[in-house]
Amino acid sequence: MFRARLWLAAALPLVTAACGTTTDQVVGRYASVNCTDSTGTTDCTARYPSASASAVSIVTQASPPAAASASVPPDRALAACVAAFGDEKMAAASKDYCAALVGKPAPAPVTSIDRTVYHRTLIVTVRKEPPFNPADRLEATDVTISTDNARFDNWDTVATAYTTINAGTAQLTQARGATENLSLGAPSTFPFAASGTFGGSQTDTRVENLTASAQLESLTATIDCDGHCLKIRRQGGYGVDLAGNTVIKVDMTYCPAQGGGECASPESTTVFAVTSYKKPATDTIKKPGWLAPGDLEITSKQVSIPPSKYGRSGIKAKVGLTYTLRHVFGGDPTYEEADDKVQEITVTPSDSTVVLIPGRDAAPPMFGLHRYSDQNALKFVRPGKNPTGACFDTYGEAEDFLAYLRIIHGDPSHVGGMTLEFRKISGDHILTRPALKDMYVDVGCD
Repeated sequence: MFRARLWLAAALPLVTAACGTTTDQVVGRYASVNCTDSTGTTDCTARYPSASASAVSIVTQASPPAAASASVPPDRALAACVAAFGDEKMAAASKDYCAALVGKPAPAPVTSIDRTVYHRTLIVTVRKEPPFNPADRLEATDVTISTDNARFDNWDTVATAYTTINAGTAQLTQARGATENLSLGAPSTFPFAASGTFGGSQTDTRVENLTASAQLESLTATIDCDGHCLKIRRQGGYGVDLAGNTVIKVDMTYCPAQGGGECASPESTTVFAVTSYKKPATDTIKKPGWLAPGDLEITSKQVSIPPSKYGRSGIKAKVGLTYTLRHVFGGDPTYEEADDKVQEITVTPSDSTVVLIPGRDAAPPMFGLHRYSDQNALKFVRPGKNPTGACFDTYGEAEDFLAYLRIIHGDPSHVGGMTLEFRKISGDHILTRPALKDMYVDVGCD
């Protein structure tokens, strides 16, 4: 045993010495790297990369509506429930009971649509332009997205490839317990016998919550310039290159600037939709036919749209960038940064212009029925109201309406309680009856 311990004691310095010869040697990223472009080939440490920023946006998908409960009866179930009691004296109580049983009434249908508000997901990209030294990195970036005809209302989510990494919560629980049972007996000198038992326990519990986190970057997003610009600032941590994407969800409003800095007021129009063109199926009618034109149920919604005098050409934005580059020009054959020779350079390149929201999304077209002969649009004339363009939200809805008119044969002048008219302005208003053979679906319904 003594000899073994002596051998280990003697061998330990040798092992330590052998390990010591490798700790100072670190395999590097590369021994040397050359960059080649149209100007020739040079050492990459002599290259100073540039950076650029761009932004695109996509429609933020709305959360799907909650599925209706299958156990909720239809609206007429409330009346049926009250009638089932059959007692007029209990009418009030039974109505309250049945209302609770049936459930809340269905929400009121949407009667207005605001097409000047946009829910968008912005993807902001910052990249290094080649050729560049692989050891270089972007340590800080400031991106400003500014628009003249829109306003950033708010943002609710922002994410990057580098977020705060939370290692979680490590819970350490230590419990120490002891239980003692003591038996007590009378001394032998006592004139009588006596005994007793004493029990006791002690437990000491300590809980420690240890949260470990490593912050790889600081990230801020602010709305400035009276709502006309969005600023995203990133500051990288140790070894973090900020080239990449930032994804942020924003709400925007169409807001062309006018006098006093106020937004131009949106315009309002009406869109129509037909609930159904066919009679509902019944027990006796297995194949329902088409509804008569006067029996159609036509619903309408008010729509707020961008003002036409501004062209409805979409929303453009300027993307500005200020970045800080960590440029390594020496000492880069090792992974360790302590021996690097570094320059930090802050640059502000020229702004770039992007189409943040294309025109088809900023002002989606509406469709109406027109005449080949004079290009006039079909009007709906409701009782007691001025003529309104027969606008449909989609091409398919307008095409369905025209197809229905052709299927029922004839040129109806009244549908769903409204009159169909083409109005040609030539001195006085001339009312003309629609001719199906002269009608087609196209963008616009004014």
